[in-house]
Amino acid sequence: TIGDSETAVRFWISQSALKDNLDQHLLQALMNWFKNEWPFTRVLFHTRHANEHQLVLFAKAGLQCVYTLNMPQRGGQHEFWG
Repeated sequence: TIGDSETAVRFWISQSALKDNLDQHLLQALMNWFKNEWPFTRVLFHTRHANEHQLVLFAKAGLQCVYTLNMPQRGGQHEFWG
C-alpha cells in the first residue's frame, strides 16, 4: 500500500494522441472503472513531478497530490494523486 491507499495507477499517452485529448478520456475511464468495478478504498494516480502535463490533467480532474516520494535513481520526485 501507499499511505492508506491500496493501489497506485500509472499510465502514459503517446505525444501524437495528446492532440485528441486521449489522456483526459483515459483518466476518466480509469477513474470510473476503479470506482465501479474494484473494491479499493482509494486509488492513487502516479506520475513524476517533472511531468507537468499530467500534473495539470490530474488537478483538472479534481485530484489532489496526497503523497510525494523522492527516488533520485528513478527520475527524481514522484507524486501520487487521489
